[in-house]
Amino acid sequence: YVTVKNNAAEINWTPGASPETYGYILYRVISGNNIPIDTIYGKNNTTYTDFTAPVNVDSVSYTLASIDSCFNTGPINVLPQHTIFLKQDVNRCNNTVTLDWYQYNHWNPSVDKYEVFVSVNGNPPVLLQTFPSNVLSYQATGLNDGDFVCFTVVATQGTTAVTSTSNELCSTLNVVQSANDLYIRNVTVAAP
Repeated sequence: YVTVKNNAAEINWTPGASPETYGYILYRVISGNNIPIDTIYGKNNTTYTDFTAPVNVDSVSYTLASIDSCFNTGPINVLPQHTIFLKQDVNRCNNTVTLDWYQYNHWNPSVDKYEVFVSVNGNPPVLLQTFPSNVLSYQATGLNDGDFVCFTVVATQGTTAVTSTSNELCSTLNVVQSANDLYIRNVTVAAP
């Protein structure tokens, strides 16, 4: 799986099945092309962090191939994994933030659910809403003007505890707050 951690892409995979597996070549998939970015040595070294990944610009895709001790390359995995890219649209007048995210693909079993989290003014993230795997959008309401909010989306694989987290979107809200403290001070009869 691929997930976003600390503004970088973390790639995780299971060890190669062949006893000859000596390491892995990791590829970033760009416009359908597999571009090698690093070689990871050791059959059981199955995690890599790509600090150069543009996770806050778009989804980033990865695939890999195993190598043996003679540096022969095995077949490249044809089902790349990618980060979840989260984007937002703030509607000032409606006091809403619409969140949209990319579907997470190529898990077996597939995505069971998506969870939307928010952190307000530096507080720990809290769960806002849980959605089935076919929902890729959410409209957050009831936010306050001037709040510093950070949103993330977490995909959870069915029947496992494996998750993939999106990029984190943080911004200070500039929304129109409706008046909520109106009262009539007095009533006077001005004419018959």
